[in-house]
Amino acid sequence: VSTQSTWGHFVVVHEVAQSQPPRHNSFKDKLRTIAAGVVLVFMVIASSSGIITVLESALICSYILVSIQCITLEQAFSSVQVRVLLAVVSTYGLGRAIHTTNVDKAMAACLFPIGVHFGPVGLLFVIFIASSILTNFVSSASVVILLYPVVKTMELKGLNPRAQILIMLIGASAGFATPIGNQTNLMVIRPGSYKFNDFAKVGGPLTLSLAVLSSLWFWIYYTYIHHGP
Repeated sequence: VSTQSTWGHFVVVHEVAQSQPPRHNSFKDKLRTIAAGVVLVFMVIASSSGIITVLESALICSYILVSIQCITLEQAFSSVQVRVLLAVVSTYGLGRAIHTTNVDKAMAACLFPIGVHFGPVGLLFVIFIASSILTNFVSSASVVILLYPVVKTMELKGLNPRAQILIMLIGASAGFATPIGNQTNLMVIRPGSYKFNDFAKVGGPLTLSLAVLSSLWFWIYYTYIHHGP
């Protein structure tokens, strides 16, 4: 840390507990580096192609990484963030409650007329903005779990439901407008001497630009390019 903190290419925020420098001195370490990259590519391809599920590919890749000693079993277990898992699991209950109490239909009834007034692109735009506003204050996983039952009820003739789900996912990742919208925002706010409204000045227009471009792209793609379900 003392060495990297004086190097102008990096900004050291804080030292990570129980962290270790990368191993790259021995020939075996170089082979493990290549193997880790191959395992990552395999996981992405296997999951995206539908050959196996994300959980199955993650378990297989974790077993391989431990077997070839890229990481130890203790490091693998210590990397599991229990707090994040508990937050996500607890949000499922809230999302289920929103659905069973018809709150999702009430929220959809409020958002749908606003967006549908401007057509399919307007509806996609509203979904993106609603997702991005929420994700600036709560985690993206929580936003997806909460808004999924709402977006699912917003059916518009001529608009593929996949477009609505995908734009919700992108909106839930657009936490640019507040420093608490993303962990990396919190990491740079202090070293960069940023203020809360600095994120709104840059992140606000960035969010709106991404909302417009995403809405147009998904409407064009699912209307003129993709004709499947």
